[in-house]
Amino acid sequence: MTDIPARYRKRLAVVYIRQSTERQVRLNEGSRRHQESQVEHAWRHGWRRDDVVVIDCDLGHSGLDVGRRGYRQMLEMIESDSVGGVFISEVSRAGRDDQAWLAFLQLLALHDVLLFENGIPTDPNDDDQVYVKKIQGLTVSRENKMRIATLHKGRLSKARSGKAVSAPPAGYLAQIETRDGVPVKTGAWMKDPDPIVREAVDAVFRAFRQGRSLARAVRLLKAWGIKVPSRRKGG
Repeated sequence: MTDIPARYRKRLAVVYIRQSTERQVRLNEGSRRHQESQVEHAWRHGWRRDDVVVIDCDLGHSGLDVGRRGYRQMLEMIESDSVGGVFISEVSRAGRDDQAWLAFLQLLALHDVLLFENGIPTDPNDDDQVYVKKIQGLTVSRENKMRIATLHKGRLSKARSGKAVSAPPAGYLAQIETRDGVPVKTGAWMKDPDPIVREAVDAVFRAFRQGRSLARAVRLLKAWGIKVPSRRKGG
């Protein structure tokens, strides 16, 4: 399909944008800009500027979360029959849950909405075209599950070797060493160098040894005038 029938262009074009984490939002500006450029594909296919809606409130939200606000907004717009085309940069931006993706394709077919992946249209009522999109969605989901499994195995391996796999608790910092000029976490923790924080941590352990329960330990800390440290941002 190259020429978009007028019945689609009489309705809105939705450009859906998503990145999985806040870190990606901060550091991967190229991905966001590429997704934002899908607006230009909508214009190229004949939608008026006023008829293109950008949904970008899911920046920093996992594709496994099918309840994310922007995604739900897009589904509601489709269900209202006000959408003629959905524009995404790639399948994984719409989500990484295979069942949700298949349901999404069915919704597009039910409401006769075209899907555009980086400007290339898919007719949801064309079985051959939809079959390709189904395979893409299943592949994205499988790759994500394999990635999660690999990360989990890596964490288990670190834990078995005695290295930390989580952020250090309040009062401790991750131990860093420089390798080839690059700071790297060693997997070990060290006490915060701040003497006030060190004193508070020691007092917590002392209170638990004396009190033998959380409630009594808290009372002891209050009696001693000890303020328990909170975890530092980025620790």
